[in-house]
Amino acid sequence: MTELSRRPLGADVALAARAGRYALDEVGALAIGDLDRPTPCADWDVRSVVAHLADVADALAGLLATGRLTMPESPARPVDDPVAGAQRRVQQLRWAKSPSSPAA
Repeated sequence: MTELSRRPLGADVALAARAGRYALDEVGALAIGDLDRPTPCADWDVRSVVAHLADVADALAGLLATGRLTMPESPARPVDDPVAGAQRRVQQLRWAKSPSSPAA
């Protein structure tokens, strides 16, 4: 577990927003048939990478909410369509606000 430093985020927020948009675009381009394809990482297929992306989005949303970064011990595999699940969880992260964020 990692404590969140209480420094201003500035450009980091813009970079995270761009990364979230990129992740949504790339995951959205996947077809169900792509999920079993291999990746350059040994023992990771596309399905595993998509599940990991969703887990990271959840962990980062938790970091914003609590100031603590906690990753699951094993990847949480969505029961529904993994692509739709990852998109939903990345979008939830993009909507998340830090308790120290100004109100919208």
